[in-house]
Amino acid sequence: MELHDVSDVVRIGVSIAYNREPVAGQVPSVIIQRQSDLLFFDGSSFGAVRNELRMTEADSSNLPGYYFYDFDQSIDGSEREYLVRLKNTGTYKFMADEWHRFVKARATAEKLKQHDQTVVGLIV
Repeated sequence: MELHDVSDVVRIGVSIAYNREPVAGQVPSVIIQRQSDLLFFDGSSFGAVRNELRMTEADSSNLPGYYFYDFDQSIDGSEREYLVRLKNTGTYKFMADEWHRFVKARATAEKLKQHDQTVVGLIV
């Protein structure tokens, strides 16, 4: 579980490689589901429709294969947990899940980080 302050903008990133070589030109996306009510993020608000938000390739020349999405949780602003699913529908398909928890005090987030672990599942 990744822990953050409620005011943080979190960069969700993934590197895509084949035979240990970075792969540019893929189409990864992220799905963000708030666990308190199981609603999905559409880029600006939460609703019942599942949205796949396109990730941005950082730099196909100098940093190929690295993609990211910046999640601004301050839109919600409350202490919440989210399931974040990363997936690629390009040539090199994959799916991975991450859990993110947002708390109101940065000191609390830092203290909790010492006790929690990131849970990531990778399906190839």
